[in-house]
Amino acid sequence: MSESSGEAQKPSEYAETPLEFWQLMEAERRRDETDYIEFSSSPNYETALREVFQDYESRESFVPGQLVQWKPRMKNQRFPLYGKPAVVMKMIDTDAPLDFTIDGGTEARDIVLGFLDGDGDLRTYAYSSLRFTNWDS
Repeated sequence: MSESSGEAQKPSEYAETPLEFWQLMEAERRRDETDYIEFSSSPNYETALREVFQDYESRESFVPGQLVQWKPRMKNQRFPLYGKPAVVMKMIDTDAPLDFTIDGGTEARDIVLGFLDGDGDLRTYAYSSLRFTNWDS
């Protein structure tokens, strides 16, 4: 709450209108593009691409109940966070069709992982198992 007015403060990046929402989304898109341009212009970019390809292609076997974590540079979803475990809920038939992500990418999602959210409630989502490795506690 604001000390002077007694009203709740809005987050600094809060859209009140569709135009403001679009402007916030466009600003985020520009930040993402700028970050990509900067990173892809670094002298180690080609080496990093080759390394991430090797990490991505190294498939591990998982079973329900096993704890896993993101491989380095593989996180493409908000949760779980890097360095935090998730539990394998089930494996999905790998002949399932590709899943189209919001940014236009495609990836076969063959594993359902669970984690506890901030309220301690179970959340489950499907991911590509190629992006995960065994949990190191």
